[in-house]
Amino acid sequence: MLDLLDIIIVGPPEFVASGNEGEPIGVPIYLLMDLLSNTGAAYDLFRVTEFNKAMKELLNDWGGYLKTIDSSKTLTDGPNGWFS
Repeated sequence: MLDLLDIIIVGPPEFVASGNEGEPIGVPIYLLMDLLSNTGAAYDLFRVTEFNKAMKELLNDWGGYLKTIDSSKTLTDGPNGWFS
């Protein structure tokens, strides 16, 4: 999970269509959490206070980045842009 978060939070989220009708399209952090949420391991992990504090800090920092000009570079109608 941490390896995937390292990949996700290095830039603004791009739009990527799933290619299959009915599959979710969303920002990568949401999709990662969605995949984990229905597992026993995630149930145990999300009950660990220290993990939740660390995730809150990470997500607050990510939210701060998403308020910057740099984070809006995928709000385009080009390839992988959210308006494409």
